[in-house]
Amino acid sequence: MKKFPISDIKIGGHIWKVKLTPFTSKKYKAKVRGSRCKNNNRTETFMFGLTSWWDATIRINSRLPKNSQVETLIHEILHVMLDEVKGSCKMKRADEEILVQALGFLLHGLFLDNPKFVEYISEE
Repeated sequence: MKKFPISDIKIGGHIWKVKLTPFTSKKYKAKVRGSRCKNNNRTETFMFGLTSWWDATIRINSRLPKNSQVETLIHEILHVMLDEVKGSCKMKRADEEILVQALGFLLHGLFLDNPKFVEYISEE
């Protein structure tokens, strides 16, 4: 299995591991939360990413194209960030998912469309 180019990331003072995972084992099938799609008149769930607070690990589906892996990582990072402030804002899971989906999509576009901005904020 290919290794993700980012092995860890610091979010809110905590180090999170980042791993590419194929999501094929029974271990993940029970936890599937992803996009639902119709396939030959069956509804299937396809997981893009999974955040585990128990071991501080963000898992990204290794079967996704690179662009989708990056967007999924941003999406999962936003879940972690929101969890850090959940005490100050009461949000239902469905509302959180809508917010994270929208912000993840927009931030991914911002970073891709503005490489000079990313370069500038990365300077020390």
